[in-house]
Amino acid sequence: MKNKYVRLSTIGLAALLILAAGICPAGAFEAKVSGQVNHLFMYADDGTEENFLIGDNDNSSTRFRFTGEENFGMVKAGFTMEMEMESNTSSSMTIDQQDDGATTSLKERILEGYFNTPYGKISIGQGDGAANGTSEVDLSGTTVINYSDTLATAGSFSFRTSGGGTGPTVSETRNNFDGLSRNDRIRYDSPTIAGFFLSTSMTNGEAWEI
Repeated sequence: MKNKYVRLSTIGLAALLILAAGICPAGAFEAKVSGQVNHLFMYADDGTEENFLIGDNDNSSTRFRFTGEENFGMVKAGFTMEMEMESNTSSSMTIDQQDDGATTSLKERILEGYFNTPYGKISIGQGDGAANGTSEVDLSGTTVINYSDTLATAGSFSFRTSGGGTGPTVSETRNNFDGLSRNDRIRYDSPTIAGFFLSTSMTNGEAWEI
């Protein structure tokens, strides 16, 4: 039930921001709708079988989001609601796949409210933990071909055994040891000082990140 309470509280924050924008003549409430469609075309060859595959790129999936912000003096309050819609996600594709594999799925990615102050930013709701992304730095900026999260595009592919059979899948043998992603948490990000900043978060189950 804790997850539901956090999400309902976040939705309540969004509603209050919208209401505040309507009743405050000086309000500067700003709302945006954005998103992306990101499909990939992939060729796979395991030495025994080969195939061309088309699906949704799970490295940065097809998604849409609603965001809003309102200034209250020195405090900026806002919310993010982001949903993911994938058709034939790349993380579930197999080399012998002949169809879409599964129906289109719709699920939440981010559902959070935040308060940005001169003393730092506080976020509460479903979102990234403080350590998420620390093991996934990609200097190319593409987060696709050489991205550390190989499970996103090849997680369901199976290794071939010496006898020509199939062994474990890629997802059963790999982990990039990244931080917690899109969990219900409370997070604090300090202001940047001389190029440095501190982030820390706590997730349900008393998982801490810093």
